[in-house]
Amino acid sequence: MKKGTYGYIKKKKIFQLGLSIGLLLIAIIIYVIGYYLNNEQKNNVFTIIAVLMVLPASKAFTSFIVVAPFKTVSLEKMKEVEKYITSDSILLTDLVLTSTEKVMNLDFMFITEDNIIGITKKEKQDINYIENYLSKVMKNQDYHCHVKIFSDYKTFINRISTIDGNTSNKTVLENMKNHILTYGI
Repeated sequence: MKKGTYGYIKKKKIFQLGLSIGLLLIAIIIYVIGYYLNNEQKNNVFTIIAVLMVLPASKAFTSFIVVAPFKTVSLEKMKEVEKYITSDSILLTDLVLTSTEKVMNLDFMFITEDNIIGITKKEKQDINYIENYLSKVMKNQDYHCHVKIFSDYKTFINRISTIDGNTSNKTVLENMKNHILTYGI
């Protein structure tokens, strides 16, 4: 389950929900065992352990809540966008990025050494904020690239189909990708 790969959001939801339910069930089992081992008294070390087990369950559930509103893109769209990927570009999909102020979802992000082009189909996304945030994040790491986020699928396809990704350094592309993914959930 790698960030930026197809199906990540769907798998992340299932994993985080399953993890939180599993940890909660373990906490309940520990509490019940302690309750019956200590002559039906709730004041025991098992109760403390059970309460502490709720903390990682809460963390996992919080992660689920953050990604819950977002969906994995359709396989048809994924295949259509993949046609435009060359050896000089990278495609990320199912991105959920976080900043101190917002959680942002991008269906696709097309990366070349000079451009970062994304699309978000989620309504109520502040496209200007996403563009400015990504520009700032990349500039802070001395990557000077143009960032453009679209909300229209056809415009996005037209833009990535016209990009000439003449990258002289594959390491730079990988580093750009990895830097962006550090801001992902």
